[in-house]
Amino acid sequence: MWNRFPALTRALALTLCVTVVLYLAARCIYWDSRPRMYLLGDSAIGNYRLDPGQRLQDHLALLYPELRVENLAEPGSAPMDYYLQVTRAEFLAGKPKVALVFFTPEKFLQDSGSRRFDEDGVNLRWLPWNRLGLELFGTLNAHEKSVAVVQQAGLPFFAVQDAARSLWIRYVQWPWERKQMRTAGPSRRTRIEAKVVQEGREEDSVVVPDSTVFSSQARSRDAEFMIRALRSEGTRVFIVILPFGNPNLMQRMWTPKVLAYHDSLDYLMRAWVRRQGMPYLDFNNPGDLSRFPDSNWDDLTHLKAPAAFAYISRRIADTLFLSEPK
Repeated sequence: MWNRFPALTRALALTLCVTVVLYLAARCIYWDSRPRMYLLGDSAIGNYRLDPGQRLQDHLALLYPELRVENLAEPGSAPMDYYLQVTRAEFLAGKPKVALVFFTPEKFLQDSGSRRFDEDGVNLRWLPWNRLGLELFGTLNAHEKSVAVVQQAGLPFFAVQDAARSLWIRYVQWPWERKQMRTAGPSRRTRIEAKVVQEGREEDSVVVPDSTVFSSQARSRDAEFMIRALRSEGTRVFIVILPFGNPNLMQRMWTPKVLAYHDSLDYLMRAWVRRQGMPYLDFNNPGDLSRFPDSNWDDLTHLKAPAAFAYISRRIADTLFLSEPK
């Protein structure tokens, strides 16, 4: 076959060679003798709104110089994406000693708990070939299994695309989006407030789930798997429950019923974390929320102020013992 299709053979060989080179380059870039701390989350902690040096990972790196802090968060990520992003980071950089997992109180109920992966399972290309990977594969539906097989088969050929996409997002897309945010006129705020009002209307008739329903969501079970998998590999895991959103917008634009609904979700999330036996920190209390005024927020759910992430970092350092006890 290879003799009959020499062009295809050369193309495949070249692609594999480039993949190996990029892998070795990544290992060099991420090489560090220090233990690693991985931050797992979505756009709440990994987004374009802050410049390098002002991000959560930058503040934590200053507080924990003995650890190499890597922010693996990606916008849209579900809990199972968190785990697969860890397996990708382990492949490129090594296993973490500490994992900080960031949830907002409604995380398990987004999309009715049915969407288990971002971008139709693109992260399934990092499904590990071990007991945990086999267990995860067994929980997938037929479509997700097909996606996993295709992603795994194509893994050796995605390196160039992944590297190009990562560079584009970091050095082109995010700076452009930051500029758009910072130079936007009043219309941006008007659109955000209209969306907040619409979300409040949609949630006004939502019934608060009980703890059984909350824990039975696909995302809840995936989060349990993620925590168990990380712990089984010796990683120390901590949970941070982030503020649901801008307290000013919520208080002004939502009914007492909707506000009570979100208070209930925060209670259910705390109860779920305690059942996992996890050390955690919850920012949805009056004292902490008062530290996130309206000016700290871009929209309902995304902070844009460096001071906000500096405060979150200090509270994490003061509350959670991330370094090994001496």
